[in-house]
Amino acid sequence: MKENFEIRYDFIAKDGSRHQDMDSVKAIDEQYLEYTAPKKINQTELTESELKDVLKEQFETGFMIASANMFMNNLDFREWNQYCHMLMKAVKSGVVKPQDIRTFALNLCLASVITITIHEHEEYLKNQKVLNGIIDTINREQGQSRK
Repeated sequence: MKENFEIRYDFIAKDGSRHQDMDSVKAIDEQYLEYTAPKKINQTELTESELKDVLKEQFETGFMIASANMFMNNLDFREWNQYCHMLMKAVKSGVVKPQDIRTFALNLCLASVITITIHEHEEYLKNQKVLNGIIDTINREQGQSRK
């Protein structure tokens, strides 16, 4: 007697997303690995413009992955705080477009964050003020008004 089973593969990538095939899991895992452990840049072999392009690409990839994670999940405060630090590094580097910084800062402000301790909540509120300051500064520089 032959039994027919419907086999459904449900693969989970390192970032927690679910996929039906292993190829898409490998592609997502490569992006996630690049975000969590960016490749070391040998500064002696790259010109300054090439270095800026590589840094810009790394920040934009990190912003894309973090934005997707913020949109789909409630964030633990520690993870949200890491995203804030990534944003501050991007602001200090000066290689990311202000529009991208503004968009990511807005995503951080609108993210659902789970704080457990009072200290985490106070730090969260302090970082929210910093993010609002960044957004307002970029809006003023671009001549936009924030309501």
